[in-house]
Amino acid sequence: MKSSVVGAGYVGLVTASCLAEAGNNVVCVDSDEEKIAGLKAGLEWVENKGLEAIHAHETALTRMLRDGLAEIEGVTLYCQDDLTDHISVLLCNVDGMEALNTGTLLDVDYNIACRTGLHCAPLVHDQLGTSEIHGGVRFGIGPFNTEAHIRAAIEAVAEIAEMQRKRT
Repeated sequence: MKSSVVGAGYVGLVTASCLAEAGNNVVCVDSDEEKIAGLKAGLEWVENKGLEAIHAHETALTRMLRDGLAEIEGVTLYCQDDLTDHISVLLCNVDGMEALNTGTLLDVDYNIACRTGLHCAPLVHDQLGTSEIHGGVRFGIGPFNTEAHIRAAIEAVAEIAEMQRKRT
């Protein structure tokens, strides 16, 4: 099927990508020249770097983060042990802390970006048992993250967990 999507913003680009993934021939149209230039540059970067290399990089960093967080007393991880076919996102909590408080400390005190809350998936958090603490702390690993970023995140969570253990 041939499809056209007008607007290459958050909704249009995702819609076009999903249609293309389903086997459709899709043309995405946008009048914003800066947006188109940015998309073109991004596509060129991905093609030059290679999807396999990007995925391998993100997976290695995700494994490093998962292994580091797993060693911290008072941290609960919500992920599988086998990271095969796993996206580069990890969810965790510091025991006894609201997710928002952990995320705020990471942001303000350590300059580490993460997302906290129910992540548009409240039923998943009901199943995980994290609804009572308003969800979890989600780390998303991308192609521009480095091992230094991951070490900093692990060290920050370790300090926060230790601070929480001393409080209880």
